[in-house]
Amino acid sequence: MQAKASQTLRRYGFCEGDLWTAEERACAEAVLERLSARARTHAHRCGLMRNPADPLDKDLYIWGPEETVPVSEWLAQAAHDYAGGEAARGSLAERVLGRLGDSGGPHYAAVLAAMQALVPPWLHPGADGARLGRAPQGGAQKVELGTSLYAGRWCLKPD
Repeated sequence: MQAKASQTLRRYGFCEGDLWTAEERACAEAVLERLSARARTHAHRCGLMRNPADPLDKDLYIWGPEETVPVSEWLAQAAHDYAGGEAARGSLAERVLGRLGDSGGPHYAAVLAAMQALVPPWLHPGADGARLGRAPQGGAQKVELGTSLYAGRWCLKPD
């Protein structure tokens, strides 16, 4: 939800508490796209996808259990690539980098989503049923919830 909120704030840019100029929005989108492209390449190298040009499952966590997600390094590199040596674009990229890279800020989830590091592996839909030793199911299973009311020999069950 935070990644979606970040996208909405950047798209419209006129939230009083989080104003974005058109240039900042364009820079942020370019930086996030670079992060996403790099994440696809990383997933390809890790063997999680055949072709880095293919779309990547947006909920797939591509980082190993012992692997630290290099958020600040990748963000700095993406901002540097965006700037391309131009001073004006460099200062713009630095401002956007500060807003995106603030781990307590509203846009950090968008960075993690671009880097495929937002949804932990145990929450991925492909892991449904894995703890019970079953193969993942194609659809949702019907689960009955409710409380039965007992009074002596009588039992009232919910419909």
